[in-house]
Amino acid sequence: MSNPVAAHADDAAGRTPTDSSASIPRPKEPAEMTAEERSAFAEKCKGIGNRGFQAGDWDYAAVAYQEGIRYLEFVAHDQQMQPVPSDHGGAQRLEKDMALAVTIFSNLAATMLKMDEPSEALNYAEKALRFDPKHVKSLFRMGQAHLALGNFDAVHLTAKELEEQEQEEAAKLIKMAEHGAAVAKRKQKALFTKMMSS
Repeated sequence: MSNPVAAHADDAAGRTPTDSSASIPRPKEPAEMTAEERSAFAEKCKGIGNRGFQAGDWDYAAVAYQEGIRYLEFVAHDQQMQPVPSDHGGAQRLEKDMALAVTIFSNLAATMLKMDEPSEALNYAEKALRFDPKHVKSLFRMGQAHLALGNFDAVHLTAKELEEQEQEEAAKLIKMAEHGAAVAKRKQKALFTKMMSS
């Protein structure tokens, strides 16, 4: 799997990843950037991830989104690994970065659902909801993850939370949960019947 962030650096330099005639520039590490540069880089990672997602390249999208989160989560530290007090760029920058983190975590949840990793999807949706408990897409993706895990009661609880924001999406989630529960019940009944006939 190629690194989409490094590939983006290649594109910006006018080279392709297979062009070995020059060294490939790598993006700076978070510690080498200002808060503003880290935010801008995380935004680029989101765009790269979105392109990967739209192309159906889930691994590529996941790596790009995870890299964006890595830059947003960076905290400077001293030699004893204690956080160094710093200004993140003010309240407005912090709000913007929190909104970006919500979007990236939610996109990671969608990507993990596509990769058939519902536990990871649930984890990322929950992280998004820590920043914005009413984020519609994250609530829906959390419900989808619970559904994929067979947690039908949790799907209904999520749908109730979602209903406050988006009734149509909540209804869709409830319908999916009811269908999933019915399928699970039929499978359980068939298994029981098979066990009793043996």
